[in-house]
Amino acid sequence: MNNRPSAVDSTQVESSRQAETLVLGGGLAGLITSFYLLEAGKKVLLVEKQQIGKEASWAGGGILSPLKPWTYSQWHDELTSLSKECFEFLKAKLESIGATFEENKTGMLYLDESLNETVHQWFSRHENEVELLEGESLQDFLNKYDVAQSWKSNTDAGIWMPLVSNIRNPRFIAAVKQYLDAHPDFTLMENTEARLVLGGDRQHKNGSRLHGVDLIARNGEKTFLPSREVVVTAGAWSQGILQHLDLPQVKPIRGQMLLFKSEARLPFIIMKGNHYLIPRSDGLILAGSTTENAGFDQEVTQEAFDRLHQFASELMPEFKNAKPIKHWAGLRPAVDGQEGEPLVGPVASIPGLWVNTGHFRNGIVHAPGAAKLLVDAMTGNTPALPITLNAQSSKVTRPDLASLTDNEAI
Repeated sequence: MNNRPSAVDSTQVESSRQAETLVLGGGLAGLITSFYLLEAGKKVLLVEKQQIGKEASWAGGGILSPLKPWTYSQWHDELTSLSKECFEFLKAKLESIGATFEENKTGMLYLDESLNETVHQWFSRHENEVELLEGESLQDFLNKYDVAQSWKSNTDAGIWMPLVSNIRNPRFIAAVKQYLDAHPDFTLMENTEARLVLGGDRQHKNGSRLHGVDLIARNGEKTFLPSREVVVTAGAWSQGILQHLDLPQVKPIRGQMLLFKSEARLPFIIMKGNHYLIPRSDGLILAGSTTENAGFDQEVTQEAFDRLHQFASELMPEFKNAKPIKHWAGLRPAVDGQEGEPLVGPVASIPGLWVNTGHFRNGIVHAPGAAKLLVDAMTGNTPALPITLNAQSSKVTRPDLASLTDNEAI
């Protein structure tokens, strides 16, 4: 039975009229943007079309590092460093009210990675955080652990990142929500769609004026809420809100994962090729993930199941005859033509409209730093990194996912 409200709650609407800033989208980008807005003294309304954190934020593996970080831009690299600082700040705030989540400080090993010039250039900036392993040094490393023989054969090089940890996304989402719910200047409106209300005037001849948003309940009831400041953080659904604006398109990229229960211990996160295994403290192990152009289809597929099961079994042979206990899919937001490089910043033609979306496979990694950059700019402070909406895209050349198969995509 579905007990969710079908109409816009009039009491919530009235209290929401006090909000200075509307945040549209309740994944981690929206939650942490709301957190930093509250830190800056703003009154915030967060609007979510379903329930908080039930899309890509929930579905992700929670690795607190970009996958293959040496393939990204300098801007991206600096955002990762900033996000680490912001994550620790946020974690301390959560702990101060007793909001907890699971963080596993396991480290991460990349197997069969070519130690090419790009890797060495990146390593020169991170040599205190990374160890490059080749030949005997790799075998010595693997011999320290009770790992499958298959890891040691046909493996010439690896990259060890001992400081990488992973978190359980649903628990982290719940902890951030607990903190926000306890804040007197925060209002949450779930099961409500939001649409921008724009209109030109004499002062905005070359663009539009932001009037506010229409709030649309599940029964179709519409309520207008005026606002001069709106942030779009709707992940893969951001394009539906931004569709009439001259911005790069945000598209959904499906990712599927399997969950295993194992008696064997996996000592760290391991990535080989484009897939990975992530250990949890209770013996659960995640195998991920696919990268598929499937529109908004969130159905799981047998093809992905077989591929991920085979990958997991190659690294942990006990999984060969084991049945995964769960198989799910989520939709990552990717910016068309610049996958991996997000949209973070102001919409220049519409004063008061801001965007924080398109983080693709790095949503959990970059949510804290991107939110801090955005809110600094919104409140008149100088962001630590440039965040004009096209600043990121010129820094790096990455493949177009539309032209790749799942096995080729990063």
